[in-house]
Amino acid sequence: MAKQLQAGFDYGDMPEGQSSQLCCLAGYIGKAKGELVTSIVEIGKHVHAARAILTTAGCEGRFSAWVKAECGFSLSTAYHYIDGFNYLGGGNRPSLGRLFTAEAVYLLGAAKSPKSAGDAAIRLAEKGNPVNRAIAARLIKKHAPKDATAPVEGEEGTAVGESDGEAEAPLTVHGKEPDSVGGREASTNGASAPVVTTKEAMAEENKALESWARKITATLKEAPESKWLDKNRLAQIESHLRAASSTARAVKGHGLCPKCEGGGCKPCRWTGWLNRVDLESCGAQ
Repeated sequence: MAKQLQAGFDYGDMPEGQSSQLCCLAGYIGKAKGELVTSIVEIGKHVHAARAILTTAGCEGRFSAWVKAECGFSLSTAYHYIDGFNYLGGGNRPSLGRLFTAEAVYLLGAAKSPKSAGDAAIRLAEKGNPVNRAIAARLIKKHAPKDATAPVEGEEGTAVGESDGEAEAPLTVHGKEPDSVGGREASTNGASAPVVTTKEAMAEENKALESWARKITATLKEAPESKWLDKNRLAQIESHLRAASSTARAVKGHGLCPKCEGGGCKPCRWTGWLNRVDLESCGAQ
């Protein structure tokens, strides 16, 4: 059997058994990626419906609390899911999800992304072309209004031409203000939701973490009366509580993730930000 060439990777110098295994693994990964986007659209559909129900019930101000309590993710992540549903949830678009990366869906589905850019990406996918973050960013930049000069988030990469399928020059983006794409504005039947930027979502979560950290330390004041809780034991308990409080504060967001610049990715757990330790470990200031 001839050695295989797949997705530009040359297996020619590898043993046939190992090259076949790698091709199979690549297939499994591709399938899982498609299922991931399908899940994003499905979750977005349900989150979108929940928001509509809360709005109808006059509880739209409690959407953030509901998301955190029932879904276990942040408000910005909820809007990412809604963006994905708004973009790929209609017509035959769900069937094209296997050709999109999650990052591309988030970018193209954002309310501030030009509709023509999203349509162009769909046409690419209908021709069987994959759409990743770099291609999505290039299309957004290409279809942005002429007076829009802010760079668009993306990664270095080669995009496939929209009209003829030919490769184009890679897009490298520097100095972007993340909130120009990272802000989330979902719509329900044409009604715009409040814009929630990544920085605002981080600040909201940091506020909640700080409040929790203070409560951890304050529990010492609630210690019951006991002859066994002498001065030494209370000092030990206070030390442990302060350590726990410090651990809670350590996860507070310190800055936007340099990899996705606020758009959300696996290293930042799709929040768009990192804590101080993780931010410093990746070389960011």
